[in-house]
Amino acid sequence: MRSPAVRLRHRDLNPVDPLTPLRAGEIDVAHLWLPVRGPDITVGPITHTSPIVIAMASTHPHADRESISLEDYGDLTFVAHESPYLPVRDAPPCRWAFAWHASNTTPLLRDFIATIAT
Repeated sequence: MRSPAVRLRHRDLNPVDPLTPLRAGEIDVAHLWLPVRGPDITVGPITHTSPIVIAMASTHPHADRESISLEDYGDLTFVAHESPYLPVRDAPPCRWAFAWHASNTTPLLRDFIATIAT
């Protein structure tokens, strides 16, 4: 269903606590990496996957590598977002899906979910 009067607005979420805005009713739907757990949150179909990457300082001993493995994580110190990213070669891909508060059953949200599910 097309809803030309409806505007989608992007909002960055805190990756440490992305569910609070859904639970508080501040947003209607969120695009999140899985897994998402909570009896009050409904998760839609997976929209896509992406590789797992890790940021590290350019001066870190692993920074000159093309990728790292999960085993390499043990001694890493995590740093700021301005750092280079390395793929984690043996990590499963990150799965993404839309999620919404289970009590949100508005026709507009149902139409949105039906649209992304096709």
